Amino acid sequence: MLEVVQVDYIRWLHERQGKSIRQIARELGHSRKTVRKALGLTDVRDHKYTRKKPTVCPVTDPVKEIVKTWLQEDKMRPLKQRHTAHRIYERLVEEYGFQGGESTVRWLVAQLRDGPSEVHIPLAFNLGQAAQCDWGEAQAIIAGEPRRVYLFCMRLCASRVSFVTAFLHQKQEAFFKGHRLAFEFFGGVPQRVIYDNLRTAVQKILKGTNRREQEAFVALRSHYLFQADFCNAAQAHEKGQVENLVGYARRNFLVPVPECASLTELNQLLYAKCLEYAEKRSLPGGSKSVAAVWAEEKKHLLPLPPQSFACCRLLDVKSDSYARVRFENNFYSVPTTYARRWLTLKAFVDRIEVYGKDKLIASHPRLYGRGQE
Repeated sequence: MLEVVQVDYIRWLHERQGKSIRQIARELGHSRKTVRKALGLTDVRDHKYTRKKPTVCPVTDPVKEIVKTWLQEDKMRPLKQRHTAHRIYERLVEEYGFQGGESTVRWLVAQLRDGPSEVHIPLAFNLGQAAQCDWGEAQAIIAGEPRRVYLFCMRLCASRVSFVTAFLHQKQEAFFKGHRLAFEFFGGVPQRVIYDNLRTAVQKILKGTNRREQEAFVALRSHYLFQADFCNAAQAHEKGQVENLVGYARRNFLVPVPECASLTELNQLLYAKCLEYAEKRSLPGGSKSVAAVWAEEKKHLLPLPPQSFACCRLLDVKSDSYARVRFENNFYSVPTTYARRWLTLKAFVDRIEVYGKDKLIASHPRLYGRGQE
């Protein structure tokens, strides 16, 4: 009867190396019936076997310590000059006359490497499965003034439908509003959204792909019920679709540099460009338009919640003796009865709201200068 480790090896050869049942049976000296049985198990732990003696591997045992030493030494070497499994196989043949196959060495190396395996985001997506999100920068002329604008970009991975909108900053309230507008544009919410490690979402990068998320971002996710996936550090290619969208929007939606009376007018232009893109572009390798696949993908998206998310930052502020609260070096008035009190300020992209004991006591257009009142 096969051991669990042998069952694992057989399945590894079949799934990862693409070897046929006949090839595996011939290479390992098992019957094809035994190999089929190993491949038919849904969980290798279902294969019950207790061995009384240590496992003997006559092919790999003589070189196991050698390989282990090389892998240990690699930890002190530059990342790009470490052993691959193929190079280890070549050295074993050249220096030690190794008679086994390369697939055997690959399996041994996989067993000896320690630490968590690197996780990669898949490049093929089902309808409604995922979206990718990122920021970009561009120039625009607004009300006659050259301005730097920040492009919030999100793309559904299956249909490639794209959403782009502009803000004057990348603060958390803009990040949240971008999500709300994108989900409303798409007609639903994807199951997952893939991000870089933005500070507006990630509080701390933990081991592997684990993240400690910002509390406010968790509230956003909980409202729309999507899952957040974060790229491995310095691996922006894992969200390549939206990386391409940022550059495409800058080169095609904003060339020549648009001249608009207001940010609202600029965003109306971007909205129209996104719809035009969906109608005119086809999916890579297919004849269907983005709009046609988008219509189908809408059926697979999570429904929008009955109420929109409050896209704001919450801060505790104390009013001064002049009945004003200070936010980002600007002052906003509150009723005089609330002077010298602790209050709650909600900072939206376009306005400031101040609350006293859950009661709205003041609302003002948001100021973006310094020292304004």
